Amino acid sequence: AWSYCLKRFRRIAPAYYTCLAVLVLVRSPWKSSQMLPDAGTHFLFAHNYWESFFYSFAPPFWFIAIQMQFYLVLPILLTLILAIPFGFRGRIAFTILMAFVAYGTHFILMSGRFPGPLGDDFVGWAQMHPLCSTHSVLAHLPHLVLGIAVGGMLSFEPRRENVFMTSTFYDSFVGVVVSAILVILSSPLQNYLSLPFARYYFPLVPVLIGFVIIFTPRGNCFLRVLEWRPIRYLGMISFGVYVYHYPVMSAWSKLFGIAGFTPETQWVVFALITWATSVAIAIVSYETLERRFHG
Repeated sequence: AWSYCLKRFRRIAPAYYTCLAVLVLVRSPWKSSQMLPDAGTHFLFAHNYWESFFYSFAPPFWFIAIQMQFYLVLPILLTLILAIPFGFRGRIAFTILMAFVAYGTHFILMSGRFPGPLGDDFVGWAQMHPLCSTHSVLAHLPHLVLGIAVGGMLSFEPRRENVFMTSTFYDSFVGVVVSAILVILSSPLQNYLSLPFARYYFPLVPVLIGFVIIFTPRGNCFLRVLEWRPIRYLGMISFGVYVYHYPVMSAWSKLFGIAGFTPETQWVVFALITWATSVAIAIVSYETLERRFHG
């Protein structure tokens, strides 16, 4: 587990620290007493514990901090899961149970139902720190733990394949699930299919996404699309696109303003040019920097 965490750090850190270094230099942290602590917490992946630092350099960075903190507790979670003596299915069930326990803990704290003064103190803190409380590791732990279960089921091969479970069946099933996800996310249904204080429409949408991840490799149509070389390469550089896209958007927005345009009125051009720039920078970053650190 620790070796996996180290590999994830080596995958995330190069692009993240490169982008962070550029943003720090651009903002000149020595000009403000708050900038050095801000940069330091970003360097340590801990900026999501300060409301004023949360979105300070680049809004997408907060989830990178969540990921890195999750990797610190991942070995402990895996140790607990592997200690379950009920075989593969028992461990998967225990992992899913842990996801709901994590949600229940977050719900109890956020709703003020935790008994005693500690519960009142947390509610008061959460009201003063809405980003830190609603975007915490605990708030996302149900999804991250559910991802462990999905990873386990992804590697599971059934002993006997049902004659009806053909590649066509799996392709159809994945198509229906993807359509259901799109309908939920683009309609008022999303407001009714999420538990209180849950992130990203937990549990339904994360479970449906899990189905897509598990069953896509057993089909043919969607798998062939995902195995197409340009798509696979886009997947390899996708983290760089995530890291660099916001600074790129900010830079182009300023250039548009200098030219007398706004991203809102020229949104098609803005979207295309920022996407192309983000991909180009991600390619350079991946080929010249990130690949050197891959294990």
